[in-house]
Amino acid sequence: VMANLAPEPFEGCKLLSNEAQTRLYVTQSSAVDQQWSDLGVEVVCCSSLKACFAHLAESGCLQVLLEGGGKLHAACFESQISNELLLYQAPLLIGGTEAFNLWHGLGVATMPEALRIKDVQRQVLGDDMMIRGDIVYTT
Repeated sequence: VMANLAPEPFEGCKLLSNEAQTRLYVTQSSAVDQQWSDLGVEVVCCSSLKACFAHLAESGCLQVLLEGGGKLHAACFESQISNELLLYQAPLLIGGTEAFNLWHGLGVATMPEALRIKDVQRQVLGDDMMIRGDIVYTT
């Protein structure tokens, strides 16, 4: 799990289920880190998102599934950390300025600067669609 600051542990938290080894990466230390450590969760403080991924690679973890919000995805796109996109699209229109977005962040000023997806594969899953492809960075 990656976060800027570790959240407070709570009863019933699946991170504490012992189903799998749990490591919590944070970019800012806080007093809560010790609570997680006391509960058996390894807490690793890194200086940046790239440092978190470098630590994962050094530990032998070479593939990571990012499941998060627009801020996490933007940070990974802008750092050119992500190399593949796996997007599940449902036929729902939510709208609203406060709706969750795939990608926050800086965006691009012109279309030639936009990230490209190559080798796109699509798979229909009931009413939903899975879209998968490799990310091509323009710079």
